[in-house]
Amino acid sequence: MGIILAYGLFSYLVGAIPTGYLISKYVAHVNIQNHGSGNMGATNMTRVLGKKYGFLTLAIDVSKSYGVVKGAQHFLFLDWAICFSAAALLLGNCYSVFLKGRGGKGVATTFGIYGALSPFVCFIGVGVYGILAWMIKLSAAGSLGAAVIFPVALYMEQQKIMYGVLGFILSSIVIYRHKKNIHDFMIKAKCI
Repeated sequence: MGIILAYGLFSYLVGAIPTGYLISKYVAHVNIQNHGSGNMGATNMTRVLGKKYGFLTLAIDVSKSYGVVKGAQHFLFLDWAICFSAAALLLGNCYSVFLKGRGGKGVATTFGIYGALSPFVCFIGVGVYGILAWMIKLSAAGSLGAAVIFPVALYMEQQKIMYGVLGFILSSIVIYRHKKNIHDFMIKAKCI
């Protein structure tokens, strides 16, 4: 049990490393929190600093979450322990101890988690993201669409309640972190 709790703490701390903030501050010499949407994710990094910084942020966030979940699969073995690690990772990304509880929206982290749990489900999520972001011209629409499809697809593939619950928790966090985007979209929809 001790190793599971320790790995959960490790997962949280890795997730809490604010990739976009560190890249913007120490590489581009800009505090991303004061520009664009103020978010530290790949979308705002791309808007404010360009594709190179956006892609770098995305690649690091996806890679670190993928690696942590693969590590959990290798060292912890138990489904619930792997799910605990994945949830801690996302909580770290969204509520970073290094930024006094601020954080990202969890999209890249979620893609990395699903990439480790099921490349097929991740592929479906990336497809949904791409189609919706392209059709609606909003990255948030793609993120929310992927968040809705992920838990269903993961449960259908794994056929284990634990993974369905994990998917629901991850999606709930991502959707909650997009509440401002949802609010803004609803206001725009009323104006049309």
